[in-house]
Amino acid sequence: MTSITRLLAVALLTGCPSADPPDPGPPAEDLPPPDLSGVDLDEALVESVDFLTRTTGRAAWAGHLAALDRISAGCPTVWSGVPSGVGDVDGGEDGNGWQDSCSNGNVAYRGSVAWSTTANPDGPVIGTRTLAAIATVDEGEGELFRLRGAVEDSLRLDEGGARWTYSSTFNGAAGGSATVDPDLPAVAGWRGNTSVTWVGGARWSINVAANLAFDEDMVQGRFDALDVETYIPGPGANEMGCGQEPHGRISMRLPPGDWVDVQFWVPPPAESPEEIVTNDCDGCGSVTIRGVPLGDACPDFSLLWTAEQLPRAVLDDFVLPMREQISED
Repeated sequence: MTSITRLLAVALLTGCPSADPPDPGPPAEDLPPPDLSGVDLDEALVESVDFLTRTTGRAAWAGHLAALDRISAGCPTVWSGVPSGVGDVDGGEDGNGWQDSCSNGNVAYRGSVAWSTTANPDGPVIGTRTLAAIATVDEGEGELFRLRGAVEDSLRLDEGGARWTYSSTFNGAAGGSATVDPDLPAVAGWRGNTSVTWVGGARWSINVAANLAFDEDMVQGRFDALDVETYIPGPGANEMGCGQEPHGRISMRLPPGDWVDVQFWVPPPAESPEEIVTNDCDGCGSVTIRGVPLGDACPDFSLLWTAEQLPRAVLDDFVLPMREQISED
């Protein structure tokens, strides 16, 4: 038998269906649910939202500023304008940036960073910031700041400053010992995309769309990723007809891949406001795993409604004295 004939014979044999196909196992609904012992789902849902407030542009900017504070001896090279290859791909005159691979004593810079800030005291949007990077900054044996992606955030004041709105979008991966919201506990590295807006002062609410995984920390020590589409009204917020009930969905992943889905109230569509879309206005959400109902969760989000949990930014956050740093260097 020639080698070609043998190959054809093997191909024919492997292509024939077996008389006894492998057993695919029980259907998903018959699989036992994952072990949730020791998990308080109500607390896990509150902690999930808490994690998402701690991984916004505020944290990324804190790491970026810490890296800028350590610039010395011309390392890294600072640009007036955006370096090519980050932010504006072709580079540009707006904003600032650094691009280098260097060390100045104990601090090592690698990559490119571009940023811009706009301050407008007359408002109502009094400040905006953009930050894009493919960079890592190490200090000693540890990582100080890491960002691969883009961040944008803003602060808006309304009602004479009595109500404030902080908004953040994040797309990428971040980490480092200094990449921590200045007013909130640290999260040791994350990756994914988020859109987070919180309102405080005269009214309180938080609106989140996120798909985020964590490098080290876990919600309740068990959940390593979140997929969230939720609006949580607080005191004075537009409740859309359902009291202080959370709206939408919060999903939490148990490694290696089971998702715990919690579906809260969904407002009826505008074209048919009489329609009841999902469960009652009772403050609880329906829990499912792989589509199998596992009862309800009734988290208490009331602890969110303080400036310690949803901190207000200030105008100075959006005024970066980079010109002075450039002139001093």
